[in-house]
Amino acid sequence: MDANYIPLGVKMEERPQSRSWGPKVIGQTPEERKAIAREIRLAQRKEKKRIKSEAKQQRKLNDLLHRKLNRNTEKYSKNKDRNKQRAIDLERQKIRTDAVKQAERLAAIHDSSGKMFNVGEIILLPGGVVKSKEGMRKAAEAKEQKDREEAERKGIEKRYKDVEQAAKLEAEEAQRAVDEGLPAPTQFPAREALKNMQRPKRTSKKQLQRQEQLKPKPVPPKPVIPEGISLPEGEEDLLALWDITDEQIMKRLADQKREKAQSRKRLIKIQQENKKLNKALKVRKREADNAGIIFDKEKARREILAAMTKPTDPTSKSDSESDSSSGSDSDSESEDENVEVAKGKKLKAALAPKLNLELIEKAAEIERARKEKKQAAKTKRRRERKQKAAEEAAKLEAEKLAETKAVEEEHTANEAKQSRREKKAAKKAEKLAKIASGESSSKKRKRTEDEEAVSQDEPKKEKSHKKKKSKSETESAQDTKPAKKVKKVKESSDERLDRAIAEREAKMAADAEDDDDVPTNGAEQWNPDALTGDAARKDKFLRLLGAGKGSSKGVEKDKKKKDTGVDIIKIQEELERQFEAGVKMKHDGGSKKRGLGA
Repeated sequence: MDANYIPLGVKMEERPQSRSWGPKVIGQTPEERKAIAREIRLAQRKEKKRIKSEAKQQRKLNDLLHRKLNRNTEKYSKNKDRNKQRAIDLERQKIRTDAVKQAERLAAIHDSSGKMFNVGEIILLPGGVVKSKEGMRKAAEAKEQKDREEAERKGIEKRYKDVEQAAKLEAEEAQRAVDEGLPAPTQFPAREALKNMQRPKRTSKKQLQRQEQLKPKPVPPKPVIPEGISLPEGEEDLLALWDITDEQIMKRLADQKREKAQSRKRLIKIQQENKKLNKALKVRKREADNAGIIFDKEKARREILAAMTKPTDPTSKSDSESDSSSGSDSDSESEDENVEVAKGKKLKAALAPKLNLELIEKAAEIERARKEKKQAAKTKRRRERKQKAAEEAAKLEAEKLAETKAVEEEHTANEAKQSRREKKAAKKAEKLAKIASGESSSKKRKRTEDEEAVSQDEPKKEKSHKKKKSKSETESAQDTKPAKKVKKVKESSDERLDRAIAEREAKMAADAEDDDDVPTNGAEQWNPDALTGDAARKDKFLRLLGAGKGSSKGVEKDKKKKDTGVDIIKIQEELERQFEAGVKMKHDGGSKKRGLGA
């Protein structure tokens, strides 16, 4: 039977599935997989940091080797003797200046005149600053000299810039002339002047300070400290170093250089310790933010310092490496703890770094000193601003006083001029009075006669004036007499008729006032002669317009005699009678309709 043949209907034996063979599977649960991922992440981070630090160290070594191989020995040995002598002179000058200041501080306490200490008169300024009058005078002179030099330097720069701008304008004008086809100029005075001038060099502030230090200065008089007066504790006796030799100064400079290097190293150590503390504070702050707690920096700092029981020396390399590794571990652990806090698990306390408490205290002192220095500089600037403002105010006040004084002087001068003019005018008036008193008697008599003639003419003028006035008053009285009363028209019982009559009277009166030549009768204003037909037709036309019988004859008479007046009352009565007759005829009835004028 074929081994590969499996007959249908035959059930094969089921083998038990066992996984005992092969490697064991790690990370079956999520917790195990999370732990594995964390270990891998930490290992990768450490490896990355190690590679980065090694590369940085190698770069430093390469730079050092490159500088050693390519060092220019002539650069450092070219002016070696000159620089050495300069350093000696500067140090000797500094020692003597500090010795004089030391004696001045003692003189401010014991003798302000300074005769006991041979330093001159002393002035104590606000803030405890001690200055001598001679030193203040020299400082003022030096400042004036510096201002003059600065103004001269700026003037040279300005002149050079002006000449340079003029040369540029000359070149532009020449190019413009060439472009326009005009003859180009052959002389360029600004360019020639620029060639003869030397470009001013720009000197930095540091270089100016260095030049100021290297200037030769006179040796100050040697101060004296009387017996029984001692220096404050901790101060060096600089007066004993007044006549120090060059070899001693070189040794002193070497000691200062060595001390400076050591202080730099100590500062680096302090900064490293402070950096570790700041890193631990950052971890605490991150934990507090993740936990939703308000972070208190001072409290966290006290807790970290209180947790330090064994301060270690951070100078050893192994400790520093362990600290850096622990810092990286703490960072990674803090990240994982943040994840756990986000998921609601319990917060774990971060490991406290190993710190040197002494260096931490020194770092705090350095920080306090820095803040105090900053505050002192701030107060100094504020004081200088106030002093400057006070000086400007005093200057303005002095200018105002000078202006007022000038105005007062001008006023007094004007008053003196006015008084002189008045005196001259008085003298002139006296002369004129004398001349007038010396006139002849004949002239006086003539003047009196003229005055009498004028006095006689005055009453005649008054009489004529009175006559004219009385005449004008009479004329005005005649004009103001009341007009004649117009006879009242008898009122009719018909209101409509009364209104029509009143309107017609008002119209006629207005026409009479406007033009006396125009006839006051309304019917007379029409021209019946222009109408074609016989006299009966014209009379009917006039009756329709409101005139009575024979009105055409009246019109003709009025044309001939315009001076005769019109009896308004009769016309009104006639019109009223005709109107009433027409109304009565209309309402009486009849087969034939008629108008009011029929």
